[in-house]
Amino acid sequence: MKSYLQAVEIAKNAKKYLLVGKLYNKIAGLHDYDNNYDEAQRYYQLSGEYYLRGGDSLNYIYSIRDIGSNYTIKEEYGEASESFQKAYRLALNLNDSLLLSSITNRLGINYKEMGNYSLAEKYLFQSIAYDKAGSAPTYLALVDLYTRKKEYGKAREYIEMASIYRTAKRRLTGGLLYQLYLLEKEQGNYSLSLDYYEQYTNYADSIADLQARIDVLKVERRYDYANLLNDNNELQIRNQEIFIVCIFLLLVSLFLFVLYKYRVALKNRYILDQQKKIADANHTLQEKEFAVEGLSTDILKIRENILKNSAVYKKIIRNSQSVEEAKRCSLTDQEWLTLKEILKTTYLFFIDNLQNRFSNLTEDEIRFCCLLKIGLNSQQLSILLNIQPTSVSHKRYRIMKKGKLENTNTTLEEFIFGL
Repeated sequence: MKSYLQAVEIAKNAKKYLLVGKLYNKIAGLHDYDNNYDEAQRYYQLSGEYYLRGGDSLNYIYSIRDIGSNYTIKEEYGEASESFQKAYRLALNLNDSLLLSSITNRLGINYKEMGNYSLAEKYLFQSIAYDKAGSAPTYLALVDLYTRKKEYGKAREYIEMASIYRTAKRRLTGGLLYQLYLLEKEQGNYSLSLDYYEQYTNYADSIADLQARIDVLKVERRYDYANLLNDNNELQIRNQEIFIVCIFLLLVSLFLFVLYKYRVALKNRYILDQQKKIADANHTLQEKEFAVEGLSTDILKIRENILKNSAVYKKIIRNSQSVEEAKRCSLTDQEWLTLKEILKTTYLFFIDNLQNRFSNLTEDEIRFCCLLKIGLNSQQLSILLNIQPTSVSHKRYRIMKKGKLENTNTTLEEFIFGL
C-alpha cells in the first residue's frame, strides 16, 4: 500500500493518468482483499476518474462495475444495480463482448439476491450470449436461481451446462457440489443430498489442508532465504579476514603476495558462484511466492463463498431483516452449531482465538460474537435475537469487559474482525 501510494504521487507529477488509474485500481484491490469495501469503492472511483482523464474508456467502465460489485457484497443492492446499469449503458457503445458479459453477469446475480428473478434470469442469459466460453459461473448462478424458484428440472439442466463449460482455471468444484446438495435437499432426496454435502465438506477440508501446506511453504521459503543471506554474510566476513592476512603476508615476501592474489581470485570466483546461486534461488522463491499468493486469493474466495452460500448464513440474514421471520423461524441449536463449524472452516482460528482471548464466555456470548464476525449490525442483532437495542449494547459491554476492552478505543466489532 505504501509503495503504491508513493508511485501514485510520482505518476501524478508526471501526468501519467493511465498509470495513476492502474495504481488506484491496485490499491482498491488491496482493500477488497482486506474486506474494507468502503475504502475499496473510494479507490475504484478514483481509478475510474483517472482512466477517464487518460482516455481509457474500457477500464473506466470496469471501475464502475467493480464499485457495483462492492455494493452487492455489502448487500446494498439498489446502489449496486445503479452502478451496473451505468456501466452497461456505457459498455454498449464499446461493443466489447467480454466486458458486456461480465457486467450482465453481475447484474443478474444482484437481481437474484434482490429476489427479482425475472430480471436476474434476463441478464444471466445475456451474459451467456455475450461470452459462451466463459459462461460456467453464470450457469451456476442460474442453477441457484432455479433452485430458489423450485424449477428443479431447469436447475439440473444448468448444472450440466456449468459442468460442460467449466475450465481448468474455473473448476467450480465447490460450487457445483453445494448446488447439487441444495437441489437434492429441496427435492427430498436426503440420502443423495447428504452424499453431496459430504463431498462438499471434504472439498472444503482439502482447501484448508492446502492452506496449511501453503503456510509451510511460506515458512520454508523464508528459512531458505535467511540461510542464503547468512551464508553470503559468512563468505563476506571470511573474505575480509583473508584479505587482511594477505596484506600482512605481502610485507613479508612477493611470493606470498602472489599466492595471496591467487587465493583471493579463487575466493572471488567462489563468491560470484554463490551470488549467482542466490540470484537463482531468489528467482525461484519469487515464482513460489506468486504461486502462493494466487492460491491464497482462490482459497479466500472459496471460503467466503462457503460461508455466504450456506443455508444457515442465508437464514440468519433473512431473519435479521424481519421481526416476524425471526420469531417464526428462529435458529435451532443444530443451526448454531453449523454456523460455528462453518466459521471454523472460513476463519481457521477464529473460535479458538475468541475463547482464548475472552475468559468464561457463555454459549450465548459466543453466538453473539459469531454474529458480529459475519457482519451483523446492532439493528440486525436486535431483530434476530428478539431483544431491545439496549440489550444488544449490554451484551457487547459484558463481552468487552471479559476481554478487558472496556477502557480502550477499540470497539468489539473491530476486535472480533481482527481475530
